[in-house]
Amino acid sequence: MGTSIGAWDRTARRLETIHATALWLVLPEPAGSPEPSRPPEPAGGASGEAGAGVLLRGPSGAGKSDLALRMIATGTARLVADDRVVLWPGKAGHGPRLACPEGLAGLIEVRGLGIVTLESDEWVTGALAADPGEGPSPHCPPLLLVVDLVARSEVPRLPAPDPAHVAGAAVPRIRLHAFDLSTPTKILRAVSIARARAEGTAADAGRDGLGPPARRSSKAWVS
Repeated sequence: MGTSIGAWDRTARRLETIHATALWLVLPEPAGSPEPSRPPEPAGGASGEAGAGVLLRGPSGAGKSDLALRMIATGTARLVADDRVVLWPGKAGHGPRLACPEGLAGLIEVRGLGIVTLESDEWVTGALAADPGEGPSPHCPPLLLVVDLVARSEVPRLPAPDPAHVAGAAVPRIRLHAFDLSTPTKILRAVSIARARAEGTAADAGRDGLGPPARRSSKAWVS
C-alpha cells in the first residue's frame, strides 16, 4: 500500500532554517509503484523523473558542497539549496520537505572557485521557501535521508538504526565520508531503500542501518 511522503503541516507558524546542503536525487520508479514520488511538473531539467530529498550535514570543510557537486555532475542529483536549507514540517506521520531560502537558488559554494551559479538543469527551480500559510511549492522534495559527513575512521562498518530528528520528524540517517569514491553510490542505494520502505514496497529483511522511514510524531512541532 502506497504512503504519501510529501504531506505538510498546515498548522505550522514558522519555518526552520539550518546549515546544510539539500539535494533532489533522481531515482528510477520502483516496479509496481502505485504513485510516482516526483514533484508535479518539476523544473530544473527533472521533468518526468522520480526522486527524493537528501540532507547533507557536517561541519565546515566536511565536504557537503564537494559531494553535492560530484553528484550533480553525474546527473544523479539536482541542487535544492547549499549552505542554508529551509525545512517545511510534515504533518503527523510524515517527514519534512526541503526548500531554498530566497536569493540562494541555483548557487553553490565551490572551494577553490567561490560561489558558482549552476546550469538550469542542475538545480530544482521553484523549490523556494514561502510564507507558512501558503504551503510549500510542489517542487520542494520530501526528505527521505540524512547523511552526516564524518571522518573516514568514524564511518561505522555495521551501523544500527540511528534516526536524525529533523523538524519534529525521525528521519533515516547514515554516516559517510564525503571524499570516498563509493559515497555517491551508497547514498543512492540508501535512498532507494528508504523510499521503498516509505511507500510500503520494500522487500528487504531490514538488516541495514536505515531503520523505519521518515515519520513525524503526533506531537506538534510548533506551539
